[in-house]
Amino acid sequence: MRALPPQKKIITLRTAVNLVRRYRSQGLTVGAMSGSFDIMTAIHFKALEERSKKCDVLFVLLNSDASVRGYKGAAKPILHETERAYTLAQSPYVTHIVLFDELTPNAVLAALQPDVFLNVSEWGDDCVERKTVEAYGGKIKVFNFEEPALWSKSTTELLRRIADSDSLQVGRAVFLDRDGVINENKNGYLYKWEDITIKAHVVSSLRQFMKAGYKLIIVTNQSGIARGYYTESQLHTLHKKMNAYFKENGVVIDAMYHCPHGPNDGCMCRKPGIGMLTKAASEQNLNLSKSWFIGDSETDIEAGRFANVRTIYIGDEKTYPKGAYRPNYFVNDMKGAASCILPKK
Repeated sequence: MRALPPQKKIITLRTAVNLVRRYRSQGLTVGAMSGSFDIMTAIHFKALEERSKKCDVLFVLLNSDASVRGYKGAAKPILHETERAYTLAQSPYVTHIVLFDELTPNAVLAALQPDVFLNVSEWGDDCVERKTVEAYGGKIKVFNFEEPALWSKSTTELLRRIADSDSLQVGRAVFLDRDGVINENKNGYLYKWEDITIKAHVVSSLRQFMKAGYKLIIVTNQSGIARGYYTESQLHTLHKKMNAYFKENGVVIDAMYHCPHGPNDGCMCRKPGIGMLTKAASEQNLNLSKSWFIGDSETDIEAGRFANVRTIYIGDEKTYPKGAYRPNYFVNDMKGAASCILPKK
């Protein structure tokens, strides 16, 4: 089909939904992909060309500036969303471009309902968009193509060629659930220091993460506050004692975030919501895509996945809930988690 002028390719979600209906009535296959496309290189244009072969019409769901900052830190994006959209629109393989503010394009996909969502092998078919796409009858298609050896594979790689990446001063973190990961989760709803037992390998592993340059951030659901089992003041007292214990053992916890709400309160901070993670990213200037989340429940893993954080589950893979979002790694303890995160000697 005839390509539109670049400025006319950039459309609203409402317009996009109407166009999808029109294209489908014409018997055309509608495809969609997502990305930030910051400082586009040849490899980006090659990816667009290859993905366009899988459909008749290609919608690109473009992360807005707010979205990119949300998971890559304050140093990104380099280019404003209008610049990125206009540059992206130069490709003859892109039919339309829709900007979105969330960290993942699930809400846009649910409204747009393309026939296929085109993904790269790095994220695979077990991506966070899978349930949304399959719910309306769409399909996930994963593709690979041979990348020329001398081409920049990403914006990040290109920036490394331009300047030392340390000058960006964006940090990375290891996020940790508390009960069941930091300490034994004996009877639940813990708020007294005398009831806390720090788990094996925790202190030594946290020291290693610090040495490797990771910030240490605890994110914990504490619905015991909403249930009236203990107060927020009592929780703060416990966390002060926990911080003191770690400091005495050579570990500095950079921040602790907790959600005081109950499961039916509808808040965004309670995991699997990502509110605590995005707040930490903003306050600590973190690149979430370079960070890790260690948890012991499927809600921890789901929160990490939707925040674009790499995830580690402490527990038995055989008993992990079927249909839940899966982690990058399954391990038995914190020592196993450290072996996944830290560089191999």
